[in-house]
Amino acid sequence: MGFIFLFFSIASAFAQDIITLKNGVDIKALVKEIDDGIVKYKKFDNPDGPNYILKSSEIFRIKYANGNVDVFSEDQNQKDILSKEQDPAINYATFTRLRNNDNAMEEFLKTNDGALYRQFHAGASLRQSGKTFLSLGLVFTGVGVGLFVVGAVQINDNPDFGSGFNLALVGATCFSVGQVFTIVSIPLSAVGGSLKKRAANGYEEKYFNRSKTYSRTSLNLTLTGNGVGFALRF
Repeated sequence: MGFIFLFFSIASAFAQDIITLKNGVDIKALVKEIDDGIVKYKKFDNPDGPNYILKSSEIFRIKYANGNVDVFSEDQNQKDILSKEQDPAINYATFTRLRNNDNAMEEFLKTNDGALYRQFHAGASLRQSGKTFLSLGLVFTGVGVGLFVVGAVQINDNPDFGSGFNLALVGATCFSVGQVFTIVSIPLSAVGGSLKKRAANGYEEKYFNRSKTYSRTSLNLTLTGNGVGFALRF
């Protein structure tokens, strides 16, 4: 019980808003209301205490516990938020390097843009599922081929030896399962990769003003020269 209390105490220590004044002072707070040029808050270390009030003209920015940032204008007495978007905090060159590291990109988006983080996280999860299915597919396919070959050899050496047929049957079954896993991995990986790319491109467009051309991922039924097939577009 004590451990659970300690866990939540530690977690709550990070659930604070930071009000940065124009003189550079940071106030750890729980922001309650922003209205008509006034910011009402409680002190973070005294959440049941009185409300405190600041003029928005005194504030440079507020960074909320969820990562959102409000930046206030220089010289207005009423609430005038220049941007409710997250602070990119890095330049474009650094961001492009982050795109090569899924974990770093996911952590960066988690801190700076919740919506794009959720899209990227969903894509990363799908991509990981695709890799898992592909790994299973390769294992089952390899085992299936091995068992089938051993069974075929036994059948060739002794057609009346029943275990050879059993091995060949198990091998064929494993091979089929492996192919199913491999096929399933393809759309999972493709859609996941597309979601991750869209999230990263969305951040570039949103914060670096670099427009991207998007294409919607789709699985289409197509007619081919040999029959009917599916085409995955992303």
